[in-house]
Amino acid sequence: MARSVSDLALMLDVMAGFDADDPASLHVPIPNYTEDLNKGMRGVKIGIPKYYLEGLESDVEKLFKNAITTLKGLGAELIEIEIPELSMATFSGYVTVSGEASTFHYEWLQTHVEDYGADNRIFLLSGTLTNTPQYVKAQQARRKMVEAFHNAFKDIDILLGPTIPITTPAFAQNWVDQNLEVIRRCLPFTVPVNLTGLPSLAVPMGFDQKGLPVGMQFIGNHLSEKQLLQVGYAWERINPFRFRIAD
Repeated sequence: MARSVSDLALMLDVMAGFDADDPASLHVPIPNYTEDLNKGMRGVKIGIPKYYLEGLESDVEKLFKNAITTLKGLGAELIEIEIPELSMATFSGYVTVSGEASTFHYEWLQTHVEDYGADNRIFLLSGTLTNTPQYVKAQQARRKMVEAFHNAFKDIDILLGPTIPITTPAFAQNWVDQNLEVIRRCLPFTVPVNLTGLPSLAVPMGFDQKGLPVGMQFIGNHLSEKQLLQVGYAWERINPFRFRIAD
């Protein structure tokens, strides 16, 4: 969305606010997101859900471990935590995202199905198979995850995990299968914040062996965007692009 955290803060200063035409908009005080941006992260308690440590490719795991060490050097307190409810994220995410997306595209899927790329077409058509009991169970799981996150934030300030568990794959001839596999691997890492409405700030944590960027995400409680930006700015200032996995 932006080249720097400070640019994100400027954007949010302009974009944030109540919109009477948006039923999901909150009527709450809006902070100055650029103010105290350089507060740093000394004393910030960062929780790392064990859920986000599973199934990491080697380069992602190495860069994430390096990021943890670096964050400790910046004065943050990092602890591993358990959020068992995250085990429901994949089921709830697939049912919710594919079901709602297929509803939005339903008419075009009936009349212009060939206009969709094969991978998107498969994903959307699978969403049309979602039934009401599945959708209800997915929303029940969603509410349990919201509550679990709120409980976690009673003891920590911010959550941390890799943005996705894999490095960027090279283009494959069987790109449809490849894209569906990328969704299968990555959705469990990205969908928890999408389902729960939590703010998340994705930042680079270095380069893999191929010289491609790898990211991690700071996740905050609802309406904690200001602190997320402060932590992200402190991380950005150490220049994470200097971290690179050797060939």
